[in-house]
Amino acid sequence: MNRFAIALLVLASSFLRAGTKGENMGVFADLRSKDTAPQIQALGLGWVRIMYAWTWIEQSDGKMVWFEFDQWMARAKANHLKVLLVAQGSPAWANGGHGPYDRQTGLNTPPTPEFRERFAHYAAELVRHGADAVEIWNEPNSNGFYLPQADPKAWAELVVTAADAIKAVNPKVPVITGGVCPLPQGSENPNAPAKFLAAAIEAVPELLQKVDGIGHHPYVFANDPTAKDPLTAPYQWNAIQQTATMHEVLVRHGAGDMPFWFTEYGVPTGGPFGAVTPEESAVIYQHYYEAFDRLAKQGIKLGPSFFWALRDSRHYQQANALEGWEGVHDVDGNPKPSVAVIKARAAGAE
Repeated sequence: MNRFAIALLVLASSFLRAGTKGENMGVFADLRSKDTAPQIQALGLGWVRIMYAWTWIEQSDGKMVWFEFDQWMARAKANHLKVLLVAQGSPAWANGGHGPYDRQTGLNTPPTPEFRERFAHYAAELVRHGADAVEIWNEPNSNGFYLPQADPKAWAELVVTAADAIKAVNPKVPVITGGVCPLPQGSENPNAPAKFLAAAIEAVPELLQKVDGIGHHPYVFANDPTAKDPLTAPYQWNAIQQTATMHEVLVRHGAGDMPFWFTEYGVPTGGPFGAVTPEESAVIYQHYYEAFDRLAKQGIKLGPSFFWALRDSRHYQQANALEGWEGVHDVDGNPKPSVAVIKARAAGAE
């Protein structure tokens, strides 16, 4: 097939996606392989979510290296994919000496206060280099992803500083708060999504004036996304239903129309806990979408949603981490039954 014919196919697929739910659907992936972006487009998706940490771009103070990042952006744009970039981490020189691979990893360590402006500069440069939206941090309510421990005030201050820098580059680029995650003890956990969001807003009231959406990771793992709380637990465990509780926080602060971006959700088909069969994963994906629609009917505004992940990961599997089995393709690239559900959803009219 010649280049002209390939270009026509790419253009045609973007037109076919117009007006479908797939325009506001995406997946977490990296674009190291030139084949990944076409695979995402073939699912009917309009977005890809990428994490490209500050420590990877500016390991040496003042020397930013963009070659690989720009290559990834070019691959996304060539396949008509919008890019949600997760601004994450900090180099050792900006966080007290924690490198990208030591025990207190720089991939999950925020900059010290005096380097917040430098983090903001990095976030703004992501936009200059092609990001269509920026999510400030990943799961900041988790002690494992915001080291040494989750801090709603410090994180909110970081978001506000980064948002100002991003909007100075392009005021139309959406800034999304870092997707919060479900935690043990559900809604009773002190850093549960709604509690963490409320604490951040109360500590930094201008937060809601600086952002365009609220990030959330409504994982239910092997559970039914449409199940009602409580089951056997005395607390709210269903992270999708925690969205409604988070919405109540927004309403109390006059921001009930702000959309939720579900920047991660997914189903494990193996791993240390919560695994289902590939066939069961397809049912759970269908129930995710039914639950999302139910939230929308309740008047909760939803932005784009992103499942984790495109493909199972040998790296995570070797570490016995749940993420290694959450792809919708196995490690050899074979599709799981959930792929058909995702494609059907993406093809539906918006």
